[in-house]
Amino acid sequence: MIPTILLIGAIVLPLLLAFRPFGADRYLRARATISDTMKEFMKGIKLNAETKISIVGGRCANIDDDQYPWLRRLRDWLSTGATINYLLIEATSQSQENLAKLSADFPDTFKAFYIRDVSAIKDDEMRRLVDESRTTHFTLFDKPMLIWLEGFHPDGKKEAYNCEFVNQKRAQKDRRYQGLEQLFARFCQEAQHQKDLALI
Repeated sequence: MIPTILLIGAIVLPLLLAFRPFGADRYLRARATISDTMKEFMKGIKLNAETKISIVGGRCANIDDDQYPWLRRLRDWLSTGATINYLLIEATSQSQENLAKLSADFPDTFKAFYIRDVSAIKDDEMRRLVDESRTTHFTLFDKPMLIWLEGFHPDGKKEAYNCEFVNQKRAQKDRRYQGLEQLFARFCQEAQHQKDLALI
């Protein structure tokens, strides 16, 4: 006979991991998709022309998957007047084509950055950070201030693991926000550096 406590644990623990609220302004999910799960958390949150969104992703191999409405979510945000800066690491040609369409449709508010070759990064620390960010992604919102974190997002998969959403009230006090903001700026500088070298 299996002890009752183990049976209860086997049933309850997965439920706790699947959806763990930490108050009204921070949520953890063991498995989630940025296109759908974050939409649930953002109900009632208004974006506008003052909103700035910074996104770090990997190759984005499934960006054109009809069952993964990520492009539609980006268009929804851009349609509010929000600005999106999207950085991809060694992106697929298909993802670059799809993001080029967004740039054409929203030339003033959408910009894509590409780190095309991680191995070409000379600084050891930067190369390590970028390499880790192939599968560890984040999204930052400013006005309103929000954070979305993905602990592990396997390449080509819709779902990410160990995800966290931080709402405005908590994000304003979250020390990680400034650090991630600075990291995003460094990544964009590296992307621009690689772009400049390609033009020489």
